[in-house]
Amino acid sequence: MPLARWGASVVTGFLVSGLLLMNQLPDRATDARFGRRHLAIAYGSRVAALAYLFIVFFPAMLLTGLVLAGVLPRVILFALVPFSMLLPIALRLKSFHQGGPGLIPALGMNVFFVNAAMLLIVVGLSIG
Repeated sequence: MPLARWGASVVTGFLVSGLLLMNQLPDRATDARFGRRHLAIAYGSRVAALAYLFIVFFPAMLLTGLVLAGVLPRVILFALVPFSMLLPIALRLKSFHQGGPGLIPALGMNVFFVNAAMLLIVVGLSIG
């Protein structure tokens, strides 16, 4: 059971980290002006967006691996359903980097995605 708790905690930590990273993108210019330095400022929004995609895809792989290893119950795989939102989020991020709009709706979608995934993880752990 400690490994299951560890796995669920790591997944949750990555999801929240991705949420926070994406929220830094619209504030890059203001943050830089006031001396803040984070990934989006240091390496640009394209690198930050790629890092975001890795950060949020990793939990899906980890959850799947932990289920296949028998550490987490199968029912927790329902937590992967919100990951289907990553394609529209990624497309909006790409549009944003090409000078188009789309970041603000992507931020909202990202909040929904993270909360839905975490809720389903809790439900899966509770009933599994």
